[in-house]
Amino acid sequence: MLLGYCRTSTADQNPDHQIDALLRNGVDRDNIHVDGASGAKASRPKLDLVMQLMREGDTLKVTRLDRLSRSVLHLVTLGADLRERGIGLHVIEQGIDTTTPPKLTPDQAELTQQLYGAREKTVQQIADMLNVPRFTVYGHLDRDKTVPRQPKKTAAAKP
Repeated sequence: MLLGYCRTSTADQNPDHQIDALLRNGVDRDNIHVDGASGAKASRPKLDLVMQLMREGDTLKVTRLDRLSRSVLHLVTLGADLRERGIGLHVIEQGIDTTTPPKLTPDQAELTQQLYGAREKTVQQIADMLNVPRFTVYGHLDRDKTVPRQPKKTAAAKP
């Protein structure tokens, strides 16, 4: 299920732009929840309701991250909660979509881990081999399973 969330910070703000964007991105009007004029208060009853309604496999859609959260700490906490519960997040105007499938297949991700862990290839070489950016390779490396790479030793200059 797709659920949408909107928030206005002041009484003179209108959520129509946010609602229109959510509708254009596939959210049913009945599944759009709006918290009005929140000001400095932390209470957001509609966001609390959305978080209760969402189940694994659902996606939360918002227009911008600042509409979802007022602080970085709250955003990180909320993002971790969504991830742990298997709920996707799509931030329409900022191009963030955690429901996008990974760029590597499971076999490619395993190969990446093996090549890097055995020190056979650098991240750049693996990225070139798989035709993906380096950050995609980094995202698939399980740091707990790889041995930290040591800098190459240079030949000591003879006195």
